[in-house]
This record gives sequence, C-alpha cells and structure tokens, in this order.
Amino acid sequence: LQLLPLMVMAIQKHVAFRGGADVRSDERVAAMQQVLNSPVEVSRVNLYPRLFSLHDLPDQAGRACDGDDGAATAGAERIRLPGVVNLAAERLTSEGVFLMEDGVSLTLWIGRRCSPVFL
Repeated sequence: LQLLPLMVMAIQKHVAFRGGADVRSDERVAAMQQVLNSPVEVSRVNLYPRLFSLHDLPDQAGRACDGDDGAATAGAERIRLPGVVNLAAERLTSEGVFLMEDGVSLTLWIGRRCSPVFL
C-alpha cells in the first residue's frame, strides 16, 4: 500500500496510459498490448523501470548467487544484480554510470565527468 502513489504516478506517465497527442495511436496500442500480455513482474518493471548504479558496484554483483540470502538475481544461473537506485533525476551524478532497464530495453547513461579508467 505504501507504493500505491508511486505506481499510480508511473502508470500515468507510461506510454500506454498517458494523455495528449504526443503518442501516436499505434504506439499506444502496442504499449497496451505489451502491458496486458506480460507477466506481472515484467509489467511492473515496464511501468516503473529499474535504475542500477554501475560505477559503484559491489564485488559480488554480476556473479552467480549460491545461497538464498534474499539478493535480487536474474536468469537461470541466478546472477546477483546490483542494488536498485530510486528512479529520480537527483540520483544521477555527473561522475556516475547508470543502467535503466524497463523489461523491454536497456538504456546506459554515462555522466560527463565519468572517469575514463572506468570506461
């Protein structure tokens, strides 16, 4: 119940439900079909994408997870995912590298002052 306001705002901003003429009808219908025909977890991530901070990854991120310690994992190999950052412009830093995943596409954001050594 705590996340209800957040999810309502995310739904209002999603292409499938956003009002106005900035979205073409075929894009809106495709987005609606995608949301309606996807599993709940994929639809949730599609409505409110996940933002990962890549410039400060913990050592265990990206490796197979042995135990059931409650860490977020992906794939059949149970690869440990990095922690999720709140999806807000204030979280993006000019020194950072961030990956946004919405269940359909990946967007890599590289800050202007990101270290060339990291890249």
